[in-house]
Amino acid sequence: MASRQIRRPVGSQQNKVSGAGVAVDSYGGPVIDPTENVLALVDAESKYQNDMREAETRRVNEAAAAETRRIAELSLQKQTFDSEMARVLRANMDSTSTLLAMQLKEVKTDIQIELRSLNQFRWESGGKTTGRSDVFGYIIAAASASAALTVIVSFFLRAH
Repeated sequence: MASRQIRRPVGSQQNKVSGAGVAVDSYGGPVIDPTENVLALVDAESKYQNDMREAETRRVNEAAAAETRRIAELSLQKQTFDSEMARVLRANMDSTSTLLAMQLKEVKTDIQIELRSLNQFRWESGGKTTGRSDVFGYIIAAASASAALTVIVSFFLRAH
């Protein structure tokens, strides 16, 4: 069985007792202890990892801030669009109601003219017939009013 070597720290008591001297390489130069170099590399890697974590955190925070700004801008754009649409709808409703009022006034005027002529006819022919002329006038007036209402309703239904 092969014997195992026991590793001991460089400055251990046993090395001093054994009389070991300064280590030299194959060319006779002093051997450089790699411990300091390794520690420097570990420190550099640790600093690099910390810097990378900080950079990633900054990137994520900047992305979150950009998304927050984007959402705020979209909200403002929606609010502007909604207020513009409300203004357009109000203007459209005002113009439609004005148009409907004018047409209703025209229909009312036409009905009044028709009723005047019917009433005049009834008054002029009132002495010639008894009772029947009143009923006939009411029937004509009702028919005229019904026709006018039909025109108004059909216009209103076509408008919407």
